[in-house]
Amino acid sequence: MKKSGVLFLLLLSAVPCLVQAASVEEGHSASSGAAAFLGKAVNALILFGGLAFLLAKTVRSFLDARTSDIERSIREAAEARANAEKRFKDVRARLDRIDEELRRIREDGDVETARSVGRIRELAGQEADRLKRLTRQEIELGVRGALRELREYAADLAIGSAEERIRKSLNEDRHARLIDRSIDRLGRLQHEEPDAR
Repeated sequence: MKKSGVLFLLLLSAVPCLVQAASVEEGHSASSGAAAFLGKAVNALILFGGLAFLLAKTVRSFLDARTSDIERSIREAAEARANAEKRFKDVRARLDRIDEELRRIREDGDVETARSVGRIRELAGQEADRLKRLTRQEIELGVRGALRELREYAADLAIGSAEERIRKSLNEDRHARLIDRSIDRLGRLQHEEPDAR
């Protein structure tokens, strides 16, 4: 504390003693009730004045600190509000972009779906053409095989029929003539071979 504060406290503490001494000197006069009231008033004034003096700095610093806390809270609330508004604007902008992005994705999806459907139709057409070609080839191979079997069957029938006719027309006499002719041919061929060598 400063010197003036100490001096003021000493003076305040001395005032009650002085008031009491004055009332004792007067005795029991009629004004003793007024003096007592005056003493009590002075005591109360000194007490509350002293308390005010002692607590003035503390109260002032408390009130200053409280004021600065309130001001800081107001600034922080304003900053928080500004930040919240900024975040709200950012979120709103993102939502607007998301709506635009969703619209673009839908459009891209529709385009890609149309492309995919076109590709699938094209591939399905190619596959159908390939299956038709394979089916034609298979049918042609089946027809060729059936014709070949039919020809072989017809040839077997013709050979069997010719063989039967030959057997019927071939009697012993004719058989002997065919054997003789074959022997003659073999004989000629044998004579011609040494000349060829």
